[in-house]
Amino acid sequence: MNAKTFVDTNVLFYAHDVEAAEKRAIASGLLRQLWTDRTGTLSLQVAQELT
Repeated sequence: MNAKTFVDTNVLFYAHDVEAAEKRAIASGLLRQLWTDRTGTLSLQVAQELT
């Protein structure tokens, strides 16, 4: 059974923050791994917060 990992808005923001290189690298790596494993999930609210 694959457990799902909820992705919070902050992780998505950090993954695109060019001014926070260390946080960006960590968040990008995490999202890449969740995408590869197909275990990441987010809510509609999180998606709306990005717009």
